[in-house]
Amino acid sequence: MRTRTAGRALTVLLATAALGATAGAAAAAPPEGVGPYTASRAWAVFSDTGEELFAEVTVEEVRGSGTSLRLGLFGPAWSCTVDGEDATVAEVEQLESARVVASYDYTCTERDAPQGLAPRVESGTATVDVTWTGVGRSQREPLYDCTVGRYLTRQATVSGGVSLSDGPQSDLDLLNGGGLSHDHNVCPPGWVQDAGA
Repeated sequence: MRTRTAGRALTVLLATAALGATAGAAAAAPPEGVGPYTASRAWAVFSDTGEELFAEVTVEEVRGSGTSLRLGLFGPAWSCTVDGEDATVAEVEQLESARVVASYDYTCTERDAPQGLAPRVESGTATVDVTWTGVGRSQREPLYDCTVGRYLTRQATVSGGVSLSDGPQSDLDLLNGGGLSHDHNVCPPGWVQDAGA
């Protein structure tokens, strides 16, 4: 079992934005004029030792909508698709803890194959086994989409990782990013504005 203390949401955003991906850590919001939105989530980003392939794992529980999982695989040299989710455990306890045990089918295709050669294609099963445990105090973050509500984040000890049954890499370990968050917000009609406005 691999265990490290994850950094704050900003680290995740920087790690994934550099590769053109969207982190699951960002606070969500309901459409303008719709009732309150309440959600708890946990996220973490994993990578191989050479940081050529990344996996982003997010579990989110939205009040009234249930729990959902997301696994993203991406890298500068690979274009990957993920489907066929089979979740055994998917739990979020607000800012306290979270647990995910799931498997997915994936296919990764080489982006820039040598001239005259077909792109390398790797497919198989991705196994996700991750536990989050909150540490320290929660911190209030700015709201980017609404002016009413709150968005809290908390650092977490993240254990486990993502394993791939076939190349391009096998075991992906925790990158320095991940944690827990909880938000409760509402967008009254005409109240949408950027943070700090």
